[in-house]
Amino acid sequence: MVLCTVHTPDEPDNTWTVVRPPRCHKNTKGAYRKPIRASDVSTAARRAQHSIQKPPAVAKSPSWSLQNNDTPSMPSVLPQHSMLVTNGDYAQEQAQEPFGDFGSAHASQRNSPASTALGRQLAALEFMPQSGSSGPGDKPSRSTRQAVTRNTKARPTGILTLAEKANFTGLILQPDSPHVTEEQLTTEIRAIYAGLIMAEAKCINVDAALAADPNSKLEDSQWQALVALHRTLMYEHHDFCMATRHPSATPSLRGLPIKYAMPARMWKHAIHTFLELLRHRRPDSQDYLESFLYLAYQMIALLYETVPEFLDTWIECLGDLARYRTAIETDRPTYNSWATAAAGWYNKASDRHPQIGRLYHHLAILQPPGLHKLALYGKSMSCVIPFSNARDSLAHLCAGILKNQLHVDCSPSRAVEAALCKVSAAICLGWPDAAISENFDEAISFLNKPDTFSWRFCGVPLAIANISALFGNGSSLNFLRQTLEFTNREDTKLYHDSGEKLSECDDTAPSPTDLGCAEASRLLLWAKRLTLACWTPALRLASTGDTMAFNHTMLSFVHCLARAEANCKAVPSVYRALTSVITLSDFAWSEISELLNRVAQVYPLTLAIMQHAKQGTWPGSEDVLSAMPLPEDWSLRGMIWQFACFCPGWFNGKGDIWERMVEDDRATIARAERTIYLGLRLAFVGYVCLYVVLKANIS
Repeated sequence: MVLCTVHTPDEPDNTWTVVRPPRCHKNTKGAYRKPIRASDVSTAARRAQHSIQKPPAVAKSPSWSLQNNDTPSMPSVLPQHSMLVTNGDYAQEQAQEPFGDFGSAHASQRNSPASTALGRQLAALEFMPQSGSSGPGDKPSRSTRQAVTRNTKARPTGILTLAEKANFTGLILQPDSPHVTEEQLTTEIRAIYAGLIMAEAKCINVDAALAADPNSKLEDSQWQALVALHRTLMYEHHDFCMATRHPSATPSLRGLPIKYAMPARMWKHAIHTFLELLRHRRPDSQDYLESFLYLAYQMIALLYETVPEFLDTWIECLGDLARYRTAIETDRPTYNSWATAAAGWYNKASDRHPQIGRLYHHLAILQPPGLHKLALYGKSMSCVIPFSNARDSLAHLCAGILKNQLHVDCSPSRAVEAALCKVSAAICLGWPDAAISENFDEAISFLNKPDTFSWRFCGVPLAIANISALFGNGSSLNFLRQTLEFTNREDTKLYHDSGEKLSECDDTAPSPTDLGCAEASRLLLWAKRLTLACWTPALRLASTGDTMAFNHTMLSFVHCLARAEANCKAVPSVYRALTSVITLSDFAWSEISELLNRVAQVYPLTLAIMQHAKQGTWPGSEDVLSAMPLPEDWSLRGMIWQFACFCPGWFNGKGDIWERMVEDDRATIARAERTIYLGLRLAFVGYVCLYVVLKANIS
């Protein structure tokens, strides 16, 4: 710990010691310097800086704060005049603003020290009076230094302690902060909003004028003025949000950002419209586009940390900005970095709201053409809240796949993946039966060959893509989706809570005509054929290999169909709609039974799994290895057919975003237990022969 002794001119006998943080010093050798006066504090500060090793990353305008262990992070005592050195325009703004807290956005964005930096800087010091100093020009004695060291160890650092009659000539102490009344805060918020309205109107008019004349050429000064205008609007939005979150704000003031939709207005008028304008004027606007993207990303990141009321909005905005950066990047390493950042934000958003399909559509855009991209597009349209715009994106992808735009290397697994993508694209675009049949036969012939398809990495996406095709890829009139929506209402017991029975609600049940059950769609029949044909090779392969994740996903879907079929038997119209295209009898139960028995031989059935299967409860107790989300669980989360398949809180606080897809021995055992559990549940529903075979192996 480095110590400096300071003497005041009025009291030369009183010695005050400035204790600096130990982590900011290069070493402690020669730490005791010659005592200095208050008038020479600037010279002492410059000398002290030569003995201090700065951290690797130092901001242009440092802000001093206390760490968790109350250790101040200020490197040294700064001279008085250095406190007043700021950017000219920023200093004028701070002098005019009645409340210093509302200018924090400008301070953080322009790299200028805020008005409260003085108080934080002095709060990072600890002044302790000492006695026995021989004079202002002498070095402290050994006994004095030892006393200082003992007192320093006995007292916590990071606290400003002053003597009762101390005189600090030339030192600037933290000014008193007057209490902000409700009237003052209301006046300040009105002033901020008035400036915001003016900047917003100017941005709208300028952006509209430039969009109407896309061929006009702008000079550098004009681009700089446009960037400054939209930056000002972002600053005003930040100030408005911070002002409404002031401790003196009333509930009505705190609700103003929601009432006036401030986050949406900020994204639309201050960021998104201008980004589109810059994007359409490339390459002339390339440099300004990159600069504005960085500026907007930093501002949204600041709001993400300071305004948690709109956390979902900030997360999705950060993902959109990172995705914009990938769209204009040609360097592959930089592209991968921004794509990873965007995927991280979208995954974070989907964790908070897994039922929103729009987020999976954004994730699909970041994926290269292939089964993963098809699966994410299909999932975005098969969620509880589907994203209908994904149909256009899926059609564009399928058109590119059928034009042989899918980049395929020489590996057999990629060739099989390309064949499967082609048949899925042909079904999605509604090709004639002859063309679909040709692609179908080619894909299944490749899939039946051993060691030609990567089941470990592409099995679950293949299952999700096939199941999404059964739901009509987001069709609002799809019978399967409407049937599951109807049966999910029975699962939530909405009718039972009102005292009604499901059989008494025929007026709300979808009719076969509405659902298209009178005549099954040709494309849905092809989707069913593809789903069943892709499952057959996986059932015949080794039960403990890479196909386990695919088999577990398909068994989960069959289990949901069985539950839906059992729930809607009381309503004949719904039951006919459910069974018009795919039924439980369509699946190869003999091969499913063989698979379950092979799994039971390798991973013996436990009593806990048997008990959960009999009671129909989810195997989520701590004594069962199945009490953990599997990688495919995260992929299936949010889809409408997975409603009520997982127990409440199944995904809460389990697994890092980038560690969920890691396979280990525990996941393999848990997957085997879950597979047997689903087989037993299907047996208890009505397939007695399947249960007898399993019971023989168990005994």
